[in-house]
Amino acid sequence: MLAKGVDDLAIIGEDYAENSGFNANFVPIGDAFILSRVTKSKTRISLIGKEDEEITAESLRGKVIATEVLNLAEKTLSEKYGFSADDFVRVELSEKNKEEKIKTAREKGKVILYASDGGTEAKIVEDYFLEFDSDGEVFEKNSAVADYAIETVETGNSLRQNNLKLLEVLFESGPRLFLDYSKLNSVPGERKREILKTGMKIWLEIQRVLLPKIENRRLYKMNLPKENLEKATKLFPGKNPTIAEEMNFNGGEKMVSFEILLTAKEIAVTRWKLPALGADEIIASEKVGERIFQKMFDGLNPELFPQKLIQEFLSEI
Repeated sequence: MLAKGVDDLAIIGEDYAENSGFNANFVPIGDAFILSRVTKSKTRISLIGKEDEEITAESLRGKVIATEVLNLAEKTLSEKYGFSADDFVRVELSEKNKEEKIKTAREKGKVILYASDGGTEAKIVEDYFLEFDSDGEVFEKNSAVADYAIETVETGNSLRQNNLKLLEVLFESGPRLFLDYSKLNSVPGERKREILKTGMKIWLEIQRVLLPKIENRRLYKMNLPKENLEKATKLFPGKNPTIAEEMNFNGGEKMVSFEILLTAKEIAVTRWKLPALGADEIIASEKVGERIFQKMFDGLNPELFPQKLIQEFLSEI
């Protein structure tokens, strides 16, 4: 609807925007949103197989790859393994002679992209379709239709349950707020400003919903002996501190950098316990909510979103 000019703005997955072919005209308002409740990372569009193996261009020739994103699959595989358009053969589900087409393409060493209509990872699992009689007994089994799959991976739990392996991450994707740049240039100046301001307002509201309520929290940083890391983490149940290993100091003692987001009350209750665990150089940052708000508009296209427009927008909210 965005590409057809029906909508001014749309939230679209980066993989969908790339696969649709309209990506050249889509301009993002800001960074991708992380909507997952189980990970802070983007979804990984990945090459999946049945066995651990090193993937090369030669190992993919003559193989069938099931995917719902044919354009994105061809683009990312070409970039990673040096294929050209002539190296690919696409097979649609509706084709009547697809088995013969696949056989010929295998013999010619083509990379065969098999259009999937869902349940993509199941298409590389043997006996992925099981038919049952009235007594519940299996009476027909069908072999897998593909050697590999290109599918979205979030946690990897589904892969482990099906004994599948993530072989290569080809693309990372998250939902993103887009506007159509080609349409933007064709509307009157005032309408253009209205669209841009609406985009910034939506962006800000989504950030406020997705970000934890951290306006009154500060980021506390400290160095901590590695051997006391577990004890320190237990002081903050339900928190997810950021931990980075550092150099040896204090006579060779291994220290780590420990960062955690806390309210004034939370740090008051536990701060006296931290030095007893060997924590030193405890530093509190500015209020995180203020810092995030200041950086809320980082990454905006400066030609579309000049500082004057941003300041005008901020004065209105």
